[in-house]
Amino acid sequence: MGQGHLLLWADNEPEEGINHLNFKLSSEGEEIFLFDPNGYLLDSVIFPQQTDDISYGRINDGSGSWDFIDIPTPGLFNY
Repeated sequence: MGQGHLLLWADNEPEEGINHLNFKLSSEGEEIFLFDPNGYLLDSVIFPQQTDDISYGRINDGSGSWDFIDIPTPGLFNY
């Protein structure tokens, strides 16, 4: 199991640095799939429409429960 956290920005602004990805996620809701180099699905989420300044993440890191989070915790555990 992984250790730590990696904060990536899906903002289609790769010129902003290595943690900025070359695609942007829709605020209307979308699907994200994470695969290993061999094509094995590691994780996925289908997220609903997003609201400004509200985070969406796992409630208790590593759980299967996702929800909106009023106080974002980038780089830290979600509670």
